[in-house]
Amino acid sequence: MGRRRVNKELDGLFITFAISLGFLAFSFARIAGDAGSAALEPGIIKIALDQSIWGTRLGVSLAWFVGALIALHSLIALVSWVLARLTLVAWPHSSTSQRAFAVFWFALVVIWILAANARWYPRSSLGAPYDGLVTFEVAGISAFLVLTLGLLAAIGAVVATAAARSLKSIPRSKIAWVAGTACLASGVALPAIDVLGDSESSADSDRPHVILIGLDSLRTDFVQQETAWTPSIDAFLDQSVVFSDAYTPLARTFPAWVSIVSGRHPHTTGAIVNLLPREFIDEGPTLPAVLGENGYRTVYAIDEVRFSNLDKSYGFDEMLAPAMGSADFLLGFFADTPLANLFVNIPPGEWLFPYAYANRAAAHTYHPGTFVNRIESAVEFDAPTLLAVHFTLAHWPYVWADSPPVEIDSAGEQPGDSDALIRSQYELAVRRLDEQFRNLMAMLEDKGALDNAVVVVLSDHGESLGEPSPILEQDLSLDPNLTTSALFGHGTHVLSGDQYHVVLGMRSYGNRAIDAEPGTVVDLPVSLEDIAPTMLDVFELDHGLSFDGRSLVPYMAGDSALPADAADRVRFLETEFNPPGFSPGMAVTASAFTSAAEKYEIDPATDRVLIRADFVNEMLAKRQYAVEQSGEILATVPATGNYRQQYLLHFDPETAQPHWLDQPPSPVDDPVRFDLWESLGQRFEQVRTRPVVPKPEWDSQTLPADLR
Repeated sequence: MGRRRVNKELDGLFITFAISLGFLAFSFARIAGDAGSAALEPGIIKIALDQSIWGTRLGVSLAWFVGALIALHSLIALVSWVLARLTLVAWPHSSTSQRAFAVFWFALVVIWILAANARWYPRSSLGAPYDGLVTFEVAGISAFLVLTLGLLAAIGAVVATAAARSLKSIPRSKIAWVAGTACLASGVALPAIDVLGDSESSADSDRPHVILIGLDSLRTDFVQQETAWTPSIDAFLDQSVVFSDAYTPLARTFPAWVSIVSGRHPHTTGAIVNLLPREFIDEGPTLPAVLGENGYRTVYAIDEVRFSNLDKSYGFDEMLAPAMGSADFLLGFFADTPLANLFVNIPPGEWLFPYAYANRAAAHTYHPGTFVNRIESAVEFDAPTLLAVHFTLAHWPYVWADSPPVEIDSAGEQPGDSDALIRSQYELAVRRLDEQFRNLMAMLEDKGALDNAVVVVLSDHGESLGEPSPILEQDLSLDPNLTTSALFGHGTHVLSGDQYHVVLGMRSYGNRAIDAEPGTVVDLPVSLEDIAPTMLDVFELDHGLSFDGRSLVPYMAGDSALPADAADRVRFLETEFNPPGFSPGMAVTASAFTSAAEKYEIDPATDRVLIRADFVNEMLAKRQYAVEQSGEILATVPATGNYRQQYLLHFDPETAQPHWLDQPPSPVDDPVRFDLWESLGQRFEQVRTRPVVPKPEWDSQTLPADLR
């Protein structure tokens, strides 16, 4: 009799569990279908799965991911079964079985999950098909709201009725005892909570916090403009010292940030490409390391780490970031299931789905506010703190979980031109980035961090948005980015000022560490390499350290200590590895995935995706290199048909035209360009070792078809 009763009580539990696993399988069906042969092409997954993953970090991550999904779907089965039990408690004389009620509730919950996923994550694999349905409105009320209210009302009615029936069978004395115990516990807990809340100590008022805020891909012509794309960033810059002629040495996030924290050029540190093995990089003493040695807590927060593996080894005490490794690439794609999506932006999501929580790379589930919330919950300013934050929202693909559609024109049409559409998406991303920046600054103010702080706002690089190539119809390098009519992205062309010109502003809060009038504009040439030596100079901690960058303290003071070459400083530029087929607006093909994957490998011990060491020399040989001085540029590009030779060109800012050179400049006939050539060769070994050859003359018949 007892066993039969137990079976009756569990009736419906196992069938809902089985259905929940079916729902899990259904959640992946569209992912597999939409992927086509691109993301699932053996070439891209081979890099991760063509080796034993048992016992590796990747294997552990995959096991955790599968376990989290099964646990969540089992929870839905359990909830449905509990609701079925409560339904029979509420209406004990119902002729419907508990199993039928369990399946009914499971169906209702799953319908709501699908609707919620479509409403909150319309770009997800199972959100896009149903987005139109859940946003459909009748009398100003959306279908999703009606469904949500209906489900809550049904659950509320069942729980309330079941509770009322159950309370009738419980003695009143027992109810009073439970209620009294709960009140007593609350009375004890509240003072404890109050004591815990008062335990925070205040920061040392004599030592300013240092806050670096990076804004990925932000172009300089999108700030402080009549078109107010960035009102919050503009408000900061209006009260700051702004460096209007700041450049990045390499227009990619990882090399740029290594230069930011080290004060050294990428070819000094070795940080010359994304995903380089750590042992190849020697950054020397860094800003966070030196500040850490002097009593600062150092924190680095970033919302995308697939290609920028700056980590604690660069001097930070703490990292706030998605987990790094191949699991990020795999799970950032496969984690797109309706139930997982509903958890990914709430606190349990950080534990359940560490590769998707606050991860900009998983664009379909990324909510910009989640990243700010992560920083807010993890960082207190009760001691001198260096906080470096990097927002990547304005990076391609320029969309996020609930990004609005591109504005339609007067004719009710979206921009028909793909270049215009990409720019419009970028504009929307920049506007949302500005809101993210505003929320961060408000949080810093609420925490008291801005009572005494030095804040630096920067972009690690800019972005090309379809501007014409400066040497179109003349450039026939092997680099496919040179033979296009328009430039996109960053790190693709050394003659694109939009990619290398960056935002840079510094401001003091509650101190005079940055001793300059608010709104000061310094129009002398500077570099992101200058940030670390400047901060260490401000706090008198440089102690004779060697930098490629220089302190900007004299620039801000405008005193006689300015370097002699302050006005005509030489700066270096170079491109990075640009896999063919990966460009904003392009549909990535299976062959592009496979070709790119062949350049990388996975470290089984760390799960880090690394560029193959045997490919680095070839990659460096195929790069463009340039030296810039007062707007004048001397650049080299790999020669057509033989990237181990190079064409040499001079770009004159007065004529805005390139001039191709048949040979290196002569110290007698052309001393100015000769000095630039010497500087270029001293900085880049590849320029010294590959010979200069004349660029052949091409006529319209011999030009490639896309350049005629």
